[in-house]
Amino acid sequence: MSDEEISKLNRKRGTIKAKLTSFATFLTEMKCDLEANVNVSENIEKLITKLEKQESLWVEFETVQMEIEYVTPEERIGEQYQIRETYYNDYTKGLAQAKVLLNSYDENRCNKGSVASECVDGRNCSVTENSVREIRLL
Repeated sequence: MSDEEISKLNRKRGTIKAKLTSFATFLTEMKCDLEANVNVSENIEKLITKLEKQESLWVEFETVQMEIEYVTPEERIGEQYQIRETYYNDYTKGLAQAKVLLNSYDENRCNKGSVASECVDGRNCSVTENSVREIRLL
């Protein structure tokens, strides 16, 4: 494989890693927005969409990384394994954080008296508040 082809693979991998970094930044910003109750529904929908895209990134990374490892000289293969491990750790951390945010949002909705059918994953939620105001007739 030529140096130019290896360079293209490295750029491809860099693009994939940049997507993961962008997702991590989004998670940080979203966590702050959720804590401040800013655009909650919109942010949750964005998170669901971005999470689906992130889940497919591992396969893309794995494909490119395997090609790079295949052409890497034996004495430098350890560097590539380290890159793979670092990416995998960052990737799984990002997915875990996203799922925790979704779960906490679901639990928060359930605890605030949401109707069970509105809760994600079909969880049974008990209604803890009654938001119906009393009306007095004269």
